[in-house]
Amino acid sequence: MRSESKRYLILAGVVALICVLAAPAECDINKNLRTPELNSRLNELADDDNVYLMTIWPREEELTRYRIDLSMLPPAIVEHAGSWVRRILKTKWLPTEIETHLIVMKDWIRRERRVFPDRIAFGRTVDALILEFSRGGYNFQIQEDGNNLGVLVFPVKPNRAAPSIKEYITGSISKFLNVPPSKIGGIEYTLRHSQLGDDGKIYYGRMWCEWDEKKNSNFDDIKLRAWWNRMSVCTDGNFVFLSISEDLPNPNLRPAARNYTTEHHPRF
Repeated sequence: MRSESKRYLILAGVVALICVLAAPAECDINKNLRTPELNSRLNELADDDNVYLMTIWPREEELTRYRIDLSMLPPAIVEHAGSWVRRILKTKWLPTEIETHLIVMKDWIRRERRVFPDRIAFGRTVDALILEFSRGGYNFQIQEDGNNLGVLVFPVKPNRAAPSIKEYITGSISKFLNVPPSKIGGIEYTLRHSQLGDDGKIYYGRMWCEWDEKKNSNFDDIKLRAWWNRMSVCTDGNFVFLSISEDLPNPNLRPAARNYTTEHHPRF
């Protein structure tokens, strides 16, 4: 058993080294950790809610088509992305000089508008900065589009089945994110789930902490919301995905109509 674990860790280290040495945009360090069925379910979730598009790393052809050089961006955009990554993730999980590792995706068509028998999946085009790295036995993929920051964490060595999916998500939040420790005990969830394989499930929904969506729905409440009050979450008990709104706290926030078209307002 020890020899198998040792070989597994050596292999994981080699893969991580290759990812560091190779062009980051061509790697996708979690590619072999996702089953075809999991990829399919994540795409289905993204059809219903744009935020889950951030669980999906761009295909090679997308990287070729939409990637531009980091030097073409205004420094303020790069600083904004690096600042949000540092605000959300604990320092121990972060590489040094985050900004130099960012991959820039310009006019990235994440999804075309599609019509299904029971719904419409509206188009989504973004200007985003993305990043991937390995640290402490975990693979991280981060995507930041100026509105949300999505963090996908895959353990290099698969976890055992979690006895409580809510406890697993809470433990992951406590482990990876800078949520104030005093707030961890107040986290609640509204989750749904669907079948994943013969004996697995994928859970998705919202995390709430000291926030009631019904009671705190007016503008004065929303504009003062802290980033850790509300997150979108997704997990199968192994990987975990957490998406945080970058719009808050923002005293200048104004309600906006939801954009159901492929209309794109360039960020850079």
